[in-house]
Amino acid sequence: MKSNLIASVLFIAHFASIGWAGQNPRKETHQFFLAPREDTLSVIAYQPNCPLLFEKANSYYHIGGGGLPDYKVRNRTSKTIAKFTIRIINVLGGGDYSVSFDGKDPKRWIRPGKYWPESKEDENSEVIALSDNLHKEYSVGPPMKAVLVFMIERVEFDDGTIYSDEPVSKALQELSEKVELKSLSKSKER
Repeated sequence: MKSNLIASVLFIAHFASIGWAGQNPRKETHQFFLAPREDTLSVIAYQPNCPLLFEKANSYYHIGGGGLPDYKVRNRTSKTIAKFTIRIINVLGGGDYSVSFDGKDPKRWIRPGKYWPESKEDENSEVIALSDNLHKEYSVGPPMKAVLVFMIERVEFDDGTIYSDEPVSKALQELSEKVELKSLSKSKER
């Protein structure tokens, strides 16, 4: 059901079409539109001692199905970050999504004051305006379909010290699994 796509699928894999050997690969452009707040509310968890700070957190619908979280974090410490994990949890019971930065390449570590991801936009992605036709086709809310909580689960610095908010992440995930959603049609009847 298209109305539940953003709640149950929080990311989409980007695939490029690959030509025959010797040919240049053809890059497919993916189109997205920003999920309005009355449909998908993106919330940044309060983590006052966290070394990474979310500068933005949004959610997009993918034309063709699925969704994509969009965020940017900044290292607000004086230390270099080698590894970290971001958790995005749909507290309405629609699942969760994790992003891990593995830190294998020290050149890509996040220096003090720097952002991740560094790139501004994916050249194979296009953000389009939410038209009336898309609004109807994707059953964009209201009613709200997702409340996405963006949080930093774990950070490891280059000196080996660790910041962890894993107990809170786990507790939030357990809470989201207990949430029972009422049918959208029943809520309209009231």
